[in-house]
Amino acid sequence: MITDRSEPSTAPQHVDQHIVATGDGRGRAFHCVPVTLGTVIAYHNQLIEMGENVTENLRITHLASVPDVVPTLVRLFIEEWEPYYGHEGPGNAEHDLRECLNRCELPLALVALDADRNVVGTVALRSECFGEQEGEGPWLRALVVPKTHRGHGIGTLLTASIENEARRRGFPAIYTTTDGAEGIVRRRGWQPLRSAMSLRGVCTVYKQDLRKGD
Repeated sequence: MITDRSEPSTAPQHVDQHIVATGDGRGRAFHCVPVTLGTVIAYHNQLIEMGENVTENLRITHLASVPDVVPTLVRLFIEEWEPYYGHEGPGNAEHDLRECLNRCELPLALVALDADRNVVGTVALRSECFGEQEGEGPWLRALVVPKTHRGHGIGTLLTASIENEARRRGFPAIYTTTDGAEGIVRRRGWQPLRSAMSLRGVCTVYKQDLRKGD
């Protein structure tokens, strides 16, 4: 599931470069290529052209590069997805986050940090998701931006960055299930496929064709 009821825009100053070659855990091989600063700047420029309010001095890096922020993300997950990750929910936020401490193999996660190294957003790329059908994946999941930082395009930039992570691994498409980020994915050209149910209610499954230009 992804949630960011914010509106787009952001220009990170650093993107993690420490990536190696491996596979995705489902027998599909890929060659890992780093998300370059030039690529992220291109996303940033697109947002400016769209007339969006741009927040600068952001850094997007793999969660594996900043594992000390996991406790902060645990609190953010519980706040955002309380029915699932809360005290009485079935989920374990810390377990799910630590599963994503990878730079190349799935699952992995990206984190957005501000100039003071505060967490201002995160997103994951996983092989599975609720509501999936056979042959679908990978999945953009756990997109969330703290409420105090919404409205500055961080969610859009994280979405673009995780699309690029999937594209560089040779995936022809990426999927997501969301009940709160329809605006972001629709603006980026994602197509709705069907509805699915979560603990919070009805969600929509979307697909993004990665074979087209960004």
